[in-house]
Amino acid sequence: MSKSRQNEVLSISAKYSELKRKSRIGVLSSDQKDLAENRIVEALLGFINGGDKVTTTSDNPAPVKSRLWQYIIITAVFMVIVGGFTELMGLIDILTNKDSETHSIEKERNRLMDANIKSTYANQLRNILNKVDVEIQEHGLVQDNTLKRISTLSQFLKPYRYLENDVLIERELSPERGQLLVGIVKNLKNEENLLEIYKNSVFSSADLSEAKLNDAFLSKIDLRYANLRNTKLNRASLERAILMEANMEKVKLQYANLSRTNFYKANLKNAMLYNASLYRTNLKDANLEGANLYGVDLRLCNLDNANLTDVNLD
Repeated sequence: MSKSRQNEVLSISAKYSELKRKSRIGVLSSDQKDLAENRIVEALLGFINGGDKVTTTSDNPAPVKSRLWQYIIITAVFMVIVGGFTELMGLIDILTNKDSETHSIEKERNRLMDANIKSTYANQLRNILNKVDVEIQEHGLVQDNTLKRISTLSQFLKPYRYLENDVLIERELSPERGQLLVGIVKNLKNEENLLEIYKNSVFSSADLSEAKLNDAFLSKIDLRYANLRNTKLNRASLERAILMEANMEKVKLQYANLSRTNFYKANLKNAMLYNASLYRTNLKDANLEGANLYGVDLRLCNLDNANLTDVNLD
C-alpha cells in the first residue's frame, strides 16, 4: 500500500475516533452526528473505490446497500491495524445502521409508488365503471366504445409488487385489474357482452382476494397468476376458464361449474369445492391439499401429479 493510501486510512480512523469522542461527551446534535457519519461512510467508499468519490442520489441509491459488506470486509483489515477491534465494531455499527436506513427509504419509496399507481388509475377506473353502470341501465349491455376502453385500460393496469402489512408481496399482482373485473361482473349480466370483454381484455395477475363473486359468469376468462385467496365463487360459472398458477387457497367454489377449466399448477389448498363440476378439468400439478371434494364430478379430470393430501371426499 502506498504512503498516501496509508495516510488516507489513518485519516478515516482519526475522524471516526473524533466522532466517537464528541458523541460520548454530548457536544454533537443528532443532525451533526448523522452528517459526520455520512462523511465517514463516503470517505470509506471513496477509499475502497480507489479514491473515486462515491455519490448517492435518489436515482442511484444502490452503492451503499449493494456493496456494503464488501466495504466492511475490505476495510476491516485496515481498521484492525489502525484502531483495533473496538474501532472496527463501532464502524460496522455505523455502516449497518446506514443499511437499515436504506431499507427504510426503500420501503417508503415502495409506499409512494403504490400511492402513485393507485392515484393515476383511480379516476379512470371510477369513470369507466360509472360509464358501464349508465349503459347497463339504459341499454342492458356495454357499448362498443366502452368495451374498447375497458380493453385498453386493463392492459395499462400492470401487475406490480406492493406492500401488504409492511411486507412486500412475493408475486406481482394488479389490484386495479381486480377492481375493474369485480365492478363489471357485479353489474353486467349479459353473457355475450361479458365474453367479449374477457376475450379482448387482460385480467391475468388480478388481485381478487376476498372478493364476493357468487353466481358470477366468468366462463373463458384468463385469470392465470391471479390471487383468489378466500374469494367467494359459489355457483359461479368458470367453464373453460384459465387459472394456471393462480393462488386459490381457501376459495369457495361450492356448486360451481368448473368443466374444462385449466387449473395447471394452481394452489387450491383448503379450497371448498363441494358439489362442483370438474368434468374434463385440468388439475395437473395442482395443490389440492385439504380441499373439500365431496360430491364433486371428477369424470375425465386430469389429476396427474396433483397433491391430494388430506383431501375430503366424504
